Amino acid sequence: MQQDLDRTRESLASAFDTLSDNARRQQHLYSVTIAVLIAIVFRPAARRPGGGQAPGLPPQPRVAVRGLDRAVAAQ
Repeated sequence: MQQDLDRTRESLASAFDTLSDNARRQQHLYSVTIAVLIAIVFRPAARRPGGGQAPGLPPQPRVAVRGLDRAVAAQ
């Protein structure tokens, strides 16, 4: 009877250790996900698609790439 109780206690302790490890891992992944989302939302406007051009400002100069005009016109 005592052996059964000892095995049950060890099994429960092992299960709770595993749950604790998984909870820490999940919390870390959650924190990293939140940090990445914040970085995406608050990244500099100049690095966003479209150059982050604000309305009312003159357009930024474009760099000519040889052959690109033909590729764009073909589409």
